[in-house]
Amino acid sequence: MGNNYGRNVWHLDTASATAILPAGEKIKLKKLVWYPNAADNDIDVQDGNGESILKERAQVPSGANRDNVGAIERDFGDGQWFDGFVLATMDAGLLDVYHA
Repeated sequence: MGNNYGRNVWHLDTASATAILPAGEKIKLKKLVWYPNAADNDIDVQDGNGESILKERAQVPSGANRDNVGAIERDFGDGQWFDGFVLATMDAGLLDVYHA
């Protein structure tokens, strides 16, 4: 499928050591929702300085069609600013990035 950078929601399925937004470029995150497709999948979302924003290992896969079963969510309420954005590790699945 490939990464899709839509308006206020990005749908990411491919990790890369290359920053989506490098340090120095700010992003206000509202929520991250990861839908792993297998147990023991890993994810590590970092800011541009290498600090983890979301680092988890799936216990169960998410349901078909991105059901909430097995989904891992980090909610930032009204939003939190981060310096850069890197999807450093994602074994498999889909990450929805809600930003302002």
